[in-house]
Amino acid sequence: MNDFLCSAPTTMTSSCLIIGISGATCAGKSTLAQALAAIFPQVRHINQDDYYYPEDHPRHQWVSALNHINWELPSACDMDQLYDDMIRGQTHRTVNQANSNIIPLTPEQLKVVADFRTLGHNLPSPVLILEGITLFNHEPVRDACDWRFFLTLDYDECRKRRNQRAYDPPDVPKYFDTVVWPQYQSNESLLRSSMAHQIDFLDGSQEFRALLDAILKRIVHP
Repeated sequence: MNDFLCSAPTTMTSSCLIIGISGATCAGKSTLAQALAAIFPQVRHINQDDYYYPEDHPRHQWVSALNHINWELPSACDMDQLYDDMIRGQTHRTVNQANSNIIPLTPEQLKVVADFRTLGHNLPSPVLILEGITLFNHEPVRDACDWRFFLTLDYDECRKRRNQRAYDPPDVPKYFDTVVWPQYQSNESLLRSSMAHQIDFLDGSQEFRALLDAILKRIVHP
């Protein structure tokens, strides 16, 4: 929904509750964001993937050994624009390398969502859901979040899930081991060392219901 504005930074008593979901690639960020968007009665959802710069943008960093853009860096996205859209209640859409890879909720997941929908109505305030792999690396966006969740995965599970996805542009050989995994490890380490007390780290390999339950319990019954 684009008919409400969020002031940032927010608090639990402000007019809009902002939930940030970050973490490893293929850890379930979009799945959980979609689920939460279906549970809360007044909601807007912003995906960091919609803010990737075009492939020819000068801010991109080139991995010369792979002849490929490093899409895992915070600088690969226009986070200032995301922040502006977040505050103004707008939605920003671009043709980028990940939009087409959002997987809809399965019938089984929709049944789980239905079980939690009553709980979601306990929040009268509008809800803004943010998601992205480097969401918390942008200080204004990070500080605006009332709740921050970071989904983790181990190497084997992350690589298995990544290999099951198709990206546009596609991953080149060795991209995961050379770029994706080291960047994820670096980002997780940075966040754990600098703001572990401000982020809920959740194991992304847990069952969907367990993850959704954990997030909702933190939000609805803090």
